[in-house]
Amino acid sequence: MKKIISFLVFAIALTLVGCQSNDGSKESNDSSKNNIESNKINDNEEINSSISKLEALVNEKKYVDANKLITELNNKELNNTQKNTINDLKKKIDSSATDTENEKQKNNKQQYKEKLDKVEQSLKYLEDPKYSSTTLDMRNAAGETYKQWDQALNEIYGMLKTQLSQSEMKALQDEEVKWISYRDKKAEEDSARVKGGTLEPVEHTYSLANTTKSRCYELVEKYMK
Repeated sequence: MKKIISFLVFAIALTLVGCQSNDGSKESNDSSKNNIESNKINDNEEINSSISKLEALVNEKKYVDANKLITELNNKELNNTQKNTINDLKKKIDSSATDTENEKQKNNKQQYKEKLDKVEQSLKYLEDPKYSSTTLDMRNAAGETYKQWDQALNEIYGMLKTQLSQSEMKALQDEEVKWISYRDKKAEEDSARVKGGTLEPVEHTYSLANTTKSRCYELVEKYMK
């Protein structure tokens, strides 16, 4: 009888130990799952925080920093909503960059047009009769006019060298050779009306100036980016 009782006690003890072991294993599994879920929640909150920062960078037009953050976010595990938000912000950056470049090109052209207008205004004083009272005065006035427009042309040409491709620049250089020939020929024709007179060099220089002025506006309109 004692042997039976001892056996039963031993069996019950084993059962209790097994239950405790199972409970411990279950608790351990539950704890691991909780840790995983907690980490996922923390990661998701961190990603959402980064997306909020990204939105702020885009609104502030800090596109370099924004693109760096996008690269970092794309290396993380994102849900569909987060992916869509980031893609929309990326599109906004690309669109703004295009608009900025277009505005920059527009500004370059507009700025040079305004520069040329200022050159024209700055030469108005030479129209005063006191600058044409003698042939020497007229020659000096014509020379200053040509000088100003020639400087403007050289500045525009220098800018175009930085904007145009190699093939475009080559085409412009070929065109420029033809234009110089046209400019000189026109000056000869315009001054031929007073050939041999004291005003011949004046007419020749003014013709060079006017043709150069027209070329300045033409280059800005046609080639400036």
